[in-house]
Order: sequence, then structure tokens, then C-alpha cells
Amino acid sequence: MNTLKKLMFLIFMFLIVIEGQEQKIRFESISFEEGISHNAAYSLMCDDKGFMWFGTMFGLIKYEGKSYKKFRHDPFDVNTLTNDDIVTMTQDSDGDIWLGTYGGGLNKLDYVTGKVTRYPPEFFKLENEWDGIIWSLAEDNENNIWVGTNNAGIIKFNRKSLDFIQFKYDSTNDRSIGSNSIRTIFVTGKGEIFVGGGSKGLYIYSKDNGFEIVSDIADDSEIKLNMVTAFENYGSNILIGTARGVFLFDPETKFITGQNEFESLQNEWINEIHIDRNGNIWIGSGRGLFFRGKEEKSFTKFITDLNNKKNSISGNNVVAIAEDRSGIVWLGNYLGGIDNASLKPVKFQHYFHNPQNSSSLSSNRVMDFAVDREGVIYVATGKGLNKFETSNGTFVNVSAKIFDEKNYPINYTRSLVADNNNNLWIGTYRGLVKLLPDR
Repeated sequence: MNTLKKLMFLIFMFLIVIEGQEQKIRFESISFEEGISHNAAYSLMCDDKGFMWFGTMFGLIKYEGKSYKKFRHDPFDVNTLTNDDIVTMTQDSDGDIWLGTYGGGLNKLDYVTGKVTRYPPEFFKLENEWDGIIWSLAEDNENNIWVGTNNAGIIKFNRKSLDFIQFKYDSTNDRSIGSNSIRTIFVTGKGEIFVGGGSKGLYIYSKDNGFEIVSDIADDSEIKLNMVTAFENYGSNILIGTARGVFLFDPETKFITGQNEFESLQNEWINEIHIDRNGNIWIGSGRGLFFRGKEEKSFTKFITDLNNKKNSISGNNVVAIAEDRSGIVWLGNYLGGIDNASLKPVKFQHYFHNPQNSSSLSSNRVMDFAVDREGVIYVATGKGLNKFETSNGTFVNVSAKIFDEKNYPINYTRSLVADNNNNLWIGTYRGLVKLLPDR
């Protein structure tokens, strides 16, 4: 949505009559023209300073509020990305950004300088057994970056000393990780390491016990835990996203329940789970976005609406979800680009003509409106041109003053437009009037 359309929408909010409030989700797609490198958006993150980061098929993007900064691979510069295909990212406790690529291994972006340090498979001496694909990254409480790879298990990498340990599947060790393809890694508030190990299910790591598989289902659910794809804190429990829905895990009892409040999602491939600051639940799946308000009991599903593309998600394979400081939720869609979703009460204020109030609209017959380059709102009515005072919600009848001073025929205004030089052009039933910026 361009700036003019946003302003027009705000004006409609001022002038449309509606009673009460309506809560809904408003989606806005971020396009190529607005800085997005590619429609394949794999990962999203809000950093500790409030900036949004987008990992795409063609580079990393930092959204700085009004502009975008792109980071790309440059074969002639070793301080750039090893690979433009950014699959996952995390910010460490020092503020630097760690990036997992599709085929280029691990990268660290220095937050201050913007320079990249590369850690390709050969750095870990794994060039003969690792394809350089990283699915997941997480930092623990001891400065270690946990790297979930595609076919080399887990690399526990100390970002200070640069020492590392590799954890792989070992058929002779029942405390090893059950798969060398690691889809997701999650560090709890208590420092526990949860790992989604391919098709083998959930593993919990501890220094003393290694990787312990968790497979106890506390009910008679026919749906079994298999491909673990996502984790999220949920009160004292942890939500587990899988290829067949959402499970509930109790860290105290180590029990998993399949028959729970998320049972309606049993047949969905879950990509991402996010609970926002207000307790609303957002779930990205391979077949759309699921949303449940904090006080609601059921999920609402959102999919691409071909008849209303301007206010629907841009792709049905929602693979990433992140929330910025303002409460806007950002969605990454595989091959659909990036959307932001705003969940706020939509409030409308009715302004009308009041014969006893000279600061009200001069007429209820509103014909047109315009916003000049300084953000001033003008309203064309059946009884003159009005200027809206945003500071106190009142109107000034501009035409009365101008008619008295310059004898311009703008008492019955029909159309308005503000040009790039901040002139206001007014169409009336008696001709065209141009008002200069010094009005």
C-alpha cells in the first residue's frame, strides 16, 4: 500500500459513520519495489533495537522503518555472505546476527560494522559430510550457538573460543541424537535444549544424559509425534509443532498430549508457532495462517484470497512469524513474500455539521478530500472548503476566509488535489481555483 492510499484510508476513518468497534486482522503485503529481494521469505526476526530482519532466497534484508538495507554475497569480498539463501537467523547476547544458509554454512554479521565472518563446512572440517545447509540456530546460556544442519547433525559452536562439538546419530549409543537432519532447536528459559530431530521426534539435551528422546503420549491419541518443526512457550508448558499438528508438552511430567485444545489442527503441517505480547496465538502452516485470540476457543484460518489480495496473506505456506516492538506481526511466506498483520480495534469517528458549532463541518455533503505535502487534510463540502485540525478534531472553513479576501468562487467545492509543489487545486461549479502553499 503506497503512502497516498494509507492517507486516504486514514481520512475515511475520520469521515465514515459506524457504531462501536470491530476487531479484525489487517494484512499488508511488502513488495519487491519496497525492498524485498525475493518472494521466498524463509525467516524473520526482530532485533534488540526493534529493527526487522528478513531472510530471503536472494539475501538478507534489514528493515529500518522507512528504508531497507540489503546484504548479498559478493565473490570478491570475503566479508559478505557465503550464500544469499538465508534459511534461519538468531541474534546473540552481544547483538550480532547469526545466519544459517542453504549450502553456504554459518555466517556471523557484525551488527555495528555490517561485515560478515564466514564459517563454511570446511571451517568445521566437515566438507566431505555436510552440504552446508542449516535449518535452525539458537544460542544457549553459555555463549554457544547450536547449529541444526541438514545432514551433519548438530554443531555446538562456542562463539567466543570458536571451539565446537558435533553431535551425530550413533546406532550404538541410545543417548545420541536420533537423526542427522535437525529441523528446529529451542532453548527454554531454564536453559534446556529442545531439538526436533527429523522424523524421530523430540529430544531434550543435558550435559549429563546426552539426548533423551521423549515419546510418552499421555492420552490415547492416534496421532503420534514424528517430524518436530516448531516450539513455543505456553505458560508452564511448551507447544510442539509437527508435521501432523500441535502437541502439548509438560516439562515436569515429560508427558505429551495430542488430545488438547489444538486438536483441530491435527492434520496440519505446522511450520511456526508464535504467541504475541497479548496472548494471541499465530500458527503458520503449509495451508495457511491459523489465529486464535486470547479469549477465543477456536482458530480462524486465513488463506490467500484471490478476490481480495490487498487484505489477505500473500501465500498459503507460512514458514516464519515474528513480532515487532509496535505489536505488528510479520509473516514470511514461501514463494509468497512478506506480509505484516495488524490486530487492533478499528475505531471510526463521525464528524458532521452542527449549526451551533462553528468548528464543525460546514456541510454534511462531503464531495472530496485531499492531503497536502505537509499532511494537512482538506475536505470539499457542499458549503465550502474545510481544513481539518488534527490536534483538536475541529474544522476551519477556509473558503469563507478566502472568499471574503480574494472573492474566489469556492463556496461549493466539488473536487480537490494537492500537487508536488504543495499547491491545492479546487474544482468548483464556477471554475478551477489554485491555492498557493502560503494559504
